Amino acid sequence: MSGRLALRLVCCLLPALLLAGCMIGIDREPHRGAASSHSASPTTAAPKSDGTTPPPSQAPVAPSPSVVPVPVPSTVPAAPEDPAAVVYAYFDAINNTDYWSAWQLGGKNLDSSYDHFAAGFDTTAMDVVTVQGVSGDVVSVSLSAYQTDGSVKEYAGTYTVRGGVIVAADVTEQ
Repeated sequence: MSGRLALRLVCCLLPALLLAGCMIGIDREPHRGAASSHSASPTTAAPKSDGTTPPPSQAPVAPSPSVVPVPVPSTVPAAPEDPAAVVYAYFDAINNTDYWSAWQLGGKNLDSSYDHFAAGFDTTAMDVVTVQGVSGDVVSVSLSAYQTDGSVKEYAGTYTVRGGVIVAADVTEQ
C-alpha cells in the first residue's frame, strides 16, 4: 500500500514541481535592446539515453502534461507624486540601466521610440542630477553626465512633472 501511495504522490507532485520550475525561468523584464546587461551562462548537457530505458539513477515516472508558461506582464512601481522625487527616480533608473522604468517615468514623452531613448545612453557611464529648485510642477536641475570615455558633459534646465510623470524637458548643454 505504501508503494502505491508513493507512486501517487510522485504522479501528483511531479507536474506541480515542473510547473514551478518553468515559472521560475520566466523573464519579467521587458527587452532592452542592445543596452541589455544580461549575459548567457554556460550549460551542461544531460547524458544521452537510448530512449528505451531511463538513466540508472532515475526511477520511471508517468508522463506529465505539457506545461506552457504564461508570461507575466511587467509592472513599473508607482511613480512618486513629488516632482523632484520623480526627476530623481528617472535618473536613478537611467543610472541602473533600467531604461524601461525611465521610459515609463517620462522618457516616452521626451523621445519618439524606446530603442532610440535607450541607445541615447550608450556613452553615458553615470548621471548626477542636482535639483536647484521646484516651482509647482517645474523642477530646475543641473546635470553632470559622466561619459564612458572619462569626459563630463554639463547640462542645466527644467523638467515638468504631472501626475508622477515627466511630461516635458527643456535642458541644454552648458
